Amino acid sequence: MLNVSVKWDDSGFKNLESKIKKHAFDQVKSDVTQKIRRVRCPTHGSSASVRFTETSQGVTAHFTGCCDKVVELAKAATLK
Repeated sequence: MLNVSVKWDDSGFKNLESKIKKHAFDQVKSDVTQKIRRVRCPTHGSSASVRFTETSQGVTAHFTGCCDKVVELAKAATLK
């Protein structure tokens, strides 16, 4: 039988929490980017892009494109 004891102090929990948040943030970025990859403007043929901002209140995605239509399509694609 093997017994393992791990002692955590506040810095250990904060480090773990930070790593979990970073992983979640990276996963959200990857998922959203994948979902909009194939979105094209029906008028101009251009693709949409997304930029992420992390704040104390969460992650914000900023969608850009050649026109409002492609931005709307990109946002809708993330809901699927």
